[in-house]
Amino acid sequence: MTFESNLDMVINNLEANINASFSNYFNTSEYDQSPDRVYGLLQCYGEATAEECFSFSQDIATQIREKCGNATAGNYLLDNYFMRYESYSFFGILDITTFTSYRLAKIMDEPEVFRKEVRELLTNLADEALGSPIQYSSRFTTTSTFIPIYSLLQCWGI
Repeated sequence: MTFESNLDMVINNLEANINASFSNYFNTSEYDQSPDRVYGLLQCYGEATAEECFSFSQDIATQIREKCGNATAGNYLLDNYFMRYESYSFFGILDITTFTSYRLAKIMDEPEVFRKEVRELLTNLADEALGSPIQYSSRFTTTSTFIPIYSLLQCWGI
């Protein structure tokens, strides 16, 4: 099978394993063997209802194909929903490059203070997420250097 048909299988599997009464806000799938193996993840953030996630999963197949065409990798982020597929296994690998945004000049004024505040924020966020039934936490805060930070943490399943 080709990468494109394997991608179809992964997307269909992701979509089929989401239903309106699901309790997990993520789903992973992989299909076939190298070099055409495809890995996929569908993630609905904890702020989304089960019905919204189900509806999103119905639309994602069309959207990801429109946005990414025949690419061997793709990310699609919209409000409370995220889908990613790759030609390699990204499961369990931390990726902070996709959604990181900041004002470098303000951070450089007091980098140690900023790092300390961000570390505290992320520690608190992780504690909250681990204590949540859906392993999710989000927070908006302003640092002492007046940099607003919106943070979101949700654990992926294994």
